[in-house]
Amino acid sequence: MHESYSAPIQVKDLASLVGPNPSYFGTLFKKHTGTTVNAYINWVRINNAENLLASGEFSIAETAYKCGYDVGNYVSSSSV
Repeated sequence: MHESYSAPIQVKDLASLVGPNPSYFGTLFKKHTGTTVNAYINWVRINNAENLLASGEFSIAETAYKCGYDVGNYVSSSSV
């Protein structure tokens, strides 16, 4: 998750990497981390977005894209 956060990540794909079905994987993940898989993925993405924005190298739209957010029409390069 920490290396592929810019790509779409689904619980079923993560579960297939380690073995259990997606539902059980989600249960185990929450038991061990205290959060859901999707909340954790968002946390990773937000932390990386914060670092990219702080660097000043990328616009908001570029940062969102690099961090895996599909912003579509909500954010454009011209709005930065």
